[in-house]
Amino acid sequence: MKLVKINAKKIFTARLSLKLQPKQNPKPSYSNCIAMFLLTTLSILIFTAVLPNISKYYYDCGLAFSKLDDKEKLVKNYNQAIKLNPKNATIYINRGNALFDLGDYKDAIKDYNQAIKLNPKNATIYINRGISRFNLGDIKGAIQDYNQAIKLKPKYIDAYIIRGIARSDLGDNKSAIKDYNQALKLDPKCARTYADRGSVRTDLGDYKGAIKDFNQAIKLDPKYAWAYNCRGVARSKLGDYKDSIKDFNQSLELDPKNSWAYYDNRGNAHFKLHEKDGALKDYNQSIKLNPKNADAYYNRGILLFNLGDKIGAINDFNQSIKLNPKNADAYYNRGNERSDLGDKDGALKDYNQAIKLVPQYLDAYINRGNLLFNIGNNEGAIKDFDRAIKLDPKNAKAYYCRSKVRKKMGNKEGSENDYNKYLESIK
Repeated sequence: MKLVKINAKKIFTARLSLKLQPKQNPKPSYSNCIAMFLLTTLSILIFTAVLPNISKYYYDCGLAFSKLDDKEKLVKNYNQAIKLNPKNATIYINRGNALFDLGDYKDAIKDYNQAIKLNPKNATIYINRGISRFNLGDIKGAIQDYNQAIKLKPKYIDAYIIRGIARSDLGDNKSAIKDYNQALKLDPKCARTYADRGSVRTDLGDYKGAIKDFNQAIKLDPKYAWAYNCRGVARSKLGDYKDSIKDFNQSLELDPKNSWAYYDNRGNAHFKLHEKDGALKDYNQSIKLNPKNADAYYNRGILLFNLGDKIGAINDFNQSIKLNPKNADAYYNRGNERSDLGDKDGALKDYNQAIKLVPQYLDAYINRGNLLFNIGNNEGAIKDFDRAIKLDPKNAKAYYCRSKVRKKMGNKEGSENDYNKYLESIK
């Protein structure tokens, strides 16, 4: 059963919008004054004086549109400001921010590149570019930018926090913990950092440590809905489903906007408590609120399987796979349902896909091996059970299944050896 966490890895997008400092028009020198009767010189001086103010006019319009949340007009005004003043890093930064808000991360990066070229010692620009890279999936590139920001500004708390998020996304949870520790050293009263560290500790299986972090986050911010949700997940991992439901209830009360995820997680807790009606209601509500929540379909599919509704389960796995084609569990469980309904070809395709996505998927090898055995492919079955045993040398089911195949193939000695290992494994 999958436990959903509310976009724990989503990076906050509050970036620094730097204010343009208007250029001071230079006072004409004495020699200029003597020559001011010349019309051409006078024209040049007037144009030179006006140009920075025109640039600032477009820039100020951009800021006004940003307050009105009109990002497209904001970008257009920054375009004009840049044409008139192409060497001002601040304008590039703010146009990059506007493009970021429009979801145009590639062009935002181009602006941040230019801003860095003009002002390479501004740590915030590296942060902005790093966030854009992160959103494009370039996590390693994002980390490089966060590293540079920290190098320029060693006490930059946000840089440590978002680098921790990126490192966690790469699976480097221990380094992520170090970043959160450093951020907390600089600001021990940041609830968000405790919650983020708790989320990583959950991923590491340190559920008690995670709960301590979530407790601290909630102590600092009693209305922190996400912290309650994450504590509920950690409590569920420890089997404390009743208290986890209390946490999910609190999240629902504090943050109705993201209630679809809380309903999904509460549904999982109800399922574990064998409260199937409550689980079904929560999954239904989660899907109603967010029809694109692949995990809710997956979890409801598991529940429907347990209720004996195989067709309904397959339909939910179909939808989950459509929304998230990389969920190996959905393929595996759909394969099980298809196998039970006699759709051997469909089941085989699903097991193949599950193994393709997760080459270490032990149960998928065992179930595919059984399927191959049932359709007469004994050699293929043996290969799958061999692989399963290699992954887990003490797996009783794999030895038992291979024993059956070897017996069918006339390998009496091998069959007996496997059966003895099966008996040893279940002691």
